[in-house]
Amino acid sequence: MIKAIFFDIDGTLVSFATHRVSPAVLNALHRLREKGIKLFIATGRHRSMMSYINSVFPFDGYVTLSGQYCFCGHQVVRRNPMDRAATAELVEAARSNAFSWRGRRPISTTPTSLPWP
Repeated sequence: MIKAIFFDIDGTLVSFATHRVSPAVLNALHRLREKGIKLFIATGRHRSMMSYINSVFPFDGYVTLSGQYCFCGHQVVRRNPMDRAATAELVEAARSNAFSWRGRRPISTTPTSLPWP
């Protein structure tokens, strides 16, 4: 018996073409929920970047930041943040343009500005 299913967002729940959850996917999620199956998101994103998907369907939990933060509902059940030294190294690399980054909006490179739960 299936007790839980974990879904990625892009290309799985949200269409690459429309950037939306289709009615068929939403219907399938509701049918799975009716069968008592717990539904989770598994993503590399931070939970604060999932406002659209959260507005579409009430998932039971989330595996975020590639497993660094895991939630059941709003309760953190696993927390494994990056080491401060590694974070500082990445911030410095971003400031010095050591790698390219493409995003939808500018981000702050101040570690304390990140919206951690």
